[in-house]
Amino acid sequence: MTIKRITAKEKFKTIAQGWKIQYFSDNDMKWYPQKLAAGESAETIYNLLLFARTPKKVDEIIGNESWTQEFCQECRNYSKDVLEFTDEDNKHIYTVCISCIKKSLINL
Repeated sequence: MTIKRITAKEKFKTIAQGWKIQYFSDNDMKWYPQKLAAGESAETIYNLLLFARTPKKVDEIIGNESWTQEFCQECRNYSKDVLEFTDEDNKHIYTVCISCIKKSLINL
C-alpha cells in the first residue's frame, strides 16, 4: 500500500492539462462545443487556466472548487489537503482529509 499526500498547491500545477484532457477531443482535434457552468466555452476556460496563478483564481475561473480540492470519502466533504491510499497495482482505494486523519488518531 502507498500513501500519498495531495494538496491544493500540488493539484493546482496540473489543472490546465487535466482540463484539456477532459474537454478536448484528440480524435477530432477540437474542443467540445458546450457552454459550461461558468458560462464560457471549454477552450476559453482552458486559456484562462493557463495564466491562473493561484488555486483561488482557478476556482473563480471554473466556478467551483472541484478542480482544486479532493473529495474525502470519510466526512464526504471537499478538502485542500488529503491522503490518498493506493494498493500495490497503483489503483486508487481511498481518499481521506487531514482533518479526518487527525480525528482518527485522537480516538485511538
